[in-house]
Amino acid sequence: MQTKLTSGTNCKIVLLQPSDQLSLATQTLAQHLRIPVAEAQKRLGDAPGSLCDTLPVGRARRLGTMLRLLGLRVVVLPESEHLCEPQSRFEVSLQTTTAEARGKLAAVLHSDFDISCPQFDTPAGVVVEGLAWVAVSALRRKIKGIAGARILISDMDTATYDLIPWGRPVDPESAIGLARHLRRLGIERCPLTGAIGADLDHVLRRHVMSRFHKAGVVALNRDFQRFDLVLTDAPDPSRRELADFLARRTNLPPAAFNDNHSQTAKRIECGLTRASAMAFQADYAAIGIETRAQLVLAREVRPI
Repeated sequence: MQTKLTSGTNCKIVLLQPSDQLSLATQTLAQHLRIPVAEAQKRLGDAPGSLCDTLPVGRARRLGTMLRLLGLRVVVLPESEHLCEPQSRFEVSLQTTTAEARGKLAAVLHSDFDISCPQFDTPAGVVVEGLAWVAVSALRRKIKGIAGARILISDMDTATYDLIPWGRPVDPESAIGLARHLRRLGIERCPLTGAIGADLDHVLRRHVMSRFHKAGVVALNRDFQRFDLVLTDAPDPSRRELADFLARRTNLPPAAFNDNHSQTAKRIECGLTRASAMAFQADYAAIGIETRAQLVLAREVRPI
């Protein structure tokens, strides 16, 4: 149990697991701790680990709250308290952008996890589940040395999944049975991903996938989902400021956004998390720009 924090307590802030929001958190951490940006980036890259060791409780709580709002899993502890290793089991997605990176990653998986033929051609790349935190940390250290490889991490206790159509059903009857089963369970589709079943926890996901494994679907962890935003309705050419705004974000000329009949899909945001994609869509819609969120598969991930 965590010790109660009092007004005179000096605290530390511990990062429990990595986050893909480092670009936002780095500036915040550097500013509040008055440390160089490079040092803040280093601390955020080592998890679990301490972000700072001695702060007055008020400052520690405020900074901890800000980091949580940025999507980081942090805990504020008295400076003398030891943080036990997280007991959750984790699922990781390993993604690559080059053949060389795939070869190096395959060698690591074979030597450390006895995975001899990793399946890179899935929506989330190579997925390994049921890992203790110590194994995740060791894998992260090895991934850092492979150019063109990245790791995404999810806590299986809190993860949710969408059932994404993937290839042709091995058994058409299984696909029909799955659709009926999802209706009976009251599980709805997901308009954002095109999933036939949305927001399953890991227990229900295991049940469905074991029973309907020939239905031609995969269960994609929402923590591993990334989206591009594609322009679907160009702004009114008379509203020049909108075209200029989009041009600055995409490095395309303003004229590229003045043709409402253009058949070319223009990506205006890339690699967003699910939450960010939905928030960006709403923000764009508020200023008259209509977009479509497009799920990015692991094989389409851009160079890191």
